[in-house]
Amino acid sequence: MNHKSSALVAAFSALVVAGSLANLHAQAPAAKTAAPAKASASAKTPWGDPDISGVWTSDAAIGIPMQRPDQFGGRAELNEEEFAAKLTRDAAKIIVPVLPSDIDIHAASRCIADLLLVAKIKRAENRIGVIANRVRKNTLMFQSLMRFLEKLDIPVVATVRDSQNYVRAAEQGVGIHEMKPYTVKEDLAQWETLLAWLEPERVLADQPAPLAEQPAPVAVPAPEAIIEKTDDTAAHDARFVLPA
Repeated sequence: MNHKSSALVAAFSALVVAGSLANLHAQAPAAKTAAPAKASASAKTPWGDPDISGVWTSDAAIGIPMQRPDQFGGRAELNEEEFAAKLTRDAAKIIVPVLPSDIDIHAASRCIADLLLVAKIKRAENRIGVIANRVRKNTLMFQSLMRFLEKLDIPVVATVRDSQNYVRAAEQGVGIHEMKPYTVKEDLAQWETLLAWLEPERVLADQPAPLAEQPAPVAVPAPEAIIEKTDDTAAHDARFVLPA
C-alpha cells in the first residue's frame, strides 16, 4: 500500500470515528430526556414527619358547643341514658331485625327494653319496628318468634323469608330490587310492607284520589239503533245499523 492509499484510509477512518462521536453526542441528550424522572421526595417537617400543613376549614365543628352544659357538670363521659337518647334523638324510624333463634330473641328483648326504658321512646310514637328476618313459616321456631313479638306490643313491619334469592343477589353484586321481577316477586311483596311503614307518604301518593276528588263521569248518550229492513214482509231479515 502506497502513501497515498494509506492517507485515504486514515482520512476515511477519521471521518467514521468523528461521525460515531457526533452520533453519541446527539443521542446523549435524548437518552437523558427518556430516562424516568425521579420521584420528588415528599415535604417533611423539621422533625421528620410528613408535612400536611395547609388551610383547613372548621365546618366539622359547626354545632359543637363551646361551653360545657351545666347538666354534665365535671363528667367526661355520657351515661347510658344520655348516650342512648343522643343516638335515637334524630332517628325517624328504628328497625330491629330478629332471627328466629333463642339468642336473637333474647338480644332483641334487651335492645327493645333499652329503647323504651333508657332512650325513653314511647310506643305511641310508632318509631320502633321489628323485622322477622330469614324466617320459615312452617317451623316451630317461627311460631315461637311471633309469640314473642306479640308480647312486645311492637309492630312487626315486615317478615322476610329465608330465600336463596338473597344469596344469588349477593353473588351478582346487586340488590333484590335489581333482579328480574318475576324471579323475586314474593320477596318484593314482603318488602312493600316495610317501605309502607318507612314512607307512608309514598304509599298514600300512589293510591287513587278519593271519590270526592275524582272528576265526575261524563254521561255519553248511547246511539239509537235504526232498524233497516230489506223486506217489509221479512222481519227476520232486519239488521241494526248505528248512525255515523
